[in-house]
Amino acid sequence: MEHDNLADIEKQRNPIYLQMKEKMNKDKSKEIYKKRLSTVEPVFAHIEEHKKFRGFTVWNIEKVKSQWAFVAFVHNLYKIMKYGKRFS
Repeated sequence: MEHDNLADIEKQRNPIYLQMKEKMNKDKSKEIYKKRLSTVEPVFAHIEEHKKFRGFTVWNIEKVKSQWAFVAFVHNLYKIMKYGKRFS
């Protein structure tokens, strides 16, 4: 059995990868994934482009969680300040 690279071998050995691949091939999953473009992706794009957040500056997982919580807080605060009571 020949493989082009190590990634192909790892993908075949990794049951989680295979489970996710099988799940994403279902019609319902494809439908849900299409919605990412209009729901999740603009938030990350805004944080990256306007807030200039392109990566974490800490290493520990707890510190990364704290830093991401702060970035999300700033993003949400910006939305509240810009749009005010339109969300309530």
